[in-house]
Amino acid sequence: MVNPGQSNTYACGGGIISKRYVMTAGHCSFGDTFQVITGRIDVHGYHLTDLVNVNRVVKPTDYASLGFDYDDIAIFELAKDVEEVPDYIQYLDIGLNAPPVNQPLTIAGFGQLANAQDTSKAHFGTIHVSPDDQCHFSSYQPSKAFCSATAEVYSCPGDSGTPIVVKPAGATRWVSVGIDSYGHEGPCGNKEYDSIIAKVASMIDFIRDNTLLAPPNFVNLNFASNGAVTGSTAAPVAGHQDPHPDNCWTCPPGYVHWWEAGLSTYTDPCGCVAGVATTTSSPTTPTTTTSSPATPTTTSSSVSHPTNCWTCPAGYVHWWEAGLSSSSDPCGCVVQSATANCPSGWTKHNNYCYKLFTSTVSTYYDSRQACKNQGGNLASITSLELNNWVNSFVSTNCAEFWIGGSRSSNTEAFKWDDGNSFTFTNFDSNEPKSSNNFVSFIHGTQFGTVGKWRAITNLYKKPFLCERSPQ
Repeated sequence: MVNPGQSNTYACGGGIISKRYVMTAGHCSFGDTFQVITGRIDVHGYHLTDLVNVNRVVKPTDYASLGFDYDDIAIFELAKDVEEVPDYIQYLDIGLNAPPVNQPLTIAGFGQLANAQDTSKAHFGTIHVSPDDQCHFSSYQPSKAFCSATAEVYSCPGDSGTPIVVKPAGATRWVSVGIDSYGHEGPCGNKEYDSIIAKVASMIDFIRDNTLLAPPNFVNLNFASNGAVTGSTAAPVAGHQDPHPDNCWTCPPGYVHWWEAGLSTYTDPCGCVAGVATTTSSPTTPTTTTSSPATPTTTSSSVSHPTNCWTCPAGYVHWWEAGLSSSSDPCGCVVQSATANCPSGWTKHNNYCYKLFTSTVSTYYDSRQACKNQGGNLASITSLELNNWVNSFVSTNCAEFWIGGSRSSNTEAFKWDDGNSFTFTNFDSNEPKSSNNFVSFIHGTQFGTVGKWRAITNLYKKPFLCERSPQ
């Protein structure tokens, strides 16, 4: 990886785990902006076409307070897809099992050589897992990491973030079991000290939760006493990777279930969206369980909606029953009940809770993470009525704030933070500009027309509006 904020300096290594994500060490993510060099074994020989911008960096929420003895990992979300290229770019699979003591592992990196000499070329070698009681670091956490030492190979400055891998018998891909974290403070290559490797198997939930856009492949590993490794692809885990009920009703003509349309999440567990199916990942015929279609709804509403929708699953109500004015799914169900309350400090509107955070200004991605930490998302403004309410709800001394719209590039469509496409827009004149991909709400004339939106860069630090479901 290259850090343009530090004079295009080479910072750390990392592994491409899917077309949109790179996995590296958490302590490699301190800086202003980053780029990733792909498909090169010589960092001085790259072309501009090999550079990929980083849209977002995610670390565990407690990383700053606990330090890199705990979950030393970061996920870099790339600004564009990086496709596999034979002999040049190959995705790493993610190992679900930690390697045992004495297991041989492969390391490859661009770090310094033993004489502290910098090198631009990748070097490869084999390391072994050391027993915990032979680790020379007082802060070492065996549940989060493992030690490694050999007589010939060791990690050095510049190797941080480098994936530690194995290749199961018969497999075409390497599997990451560790991330190079840190070593002894002293001359590079001191063989009396181990290197600390962050244990990938202890961070699986974090990886799954932060790679929904393009999930990596997870592999169950078996380690033999002679060092041989076998592996099998793991089944999807409930709550991650395209989770959905298996007893949903059939969608109306012209609509498909959200997972069939290739979406990773949706507010309605059985929701339908306009379009044509691109995947076939689960039954669409009703079953006889209590949450499957029962009788058509007879709820009256002044809002136009189908009159033959099925009853929602327990804990869900139809969008019009929740007070919403529209939905991309004509029979859609939403999670909150009409009688639920908002947490203290939040304001309820149309059965959603809203809160404007002004005490801390943040970039778009930091704002989005802050909203997720509150159990919600950056706000989705899906109607003119909601837009006008937000404009009146926000105090006059807040000139501009983040809402949840963004796009991965100027050739892509905008989507809300919850994964839904825009069905309503309110951009100011001459907006959105082609070079900007993150949506803010204008509330001061110095930025444009009050009540309208504009697209700006992620790096601006602004107040932000979160939305969440009532409790």
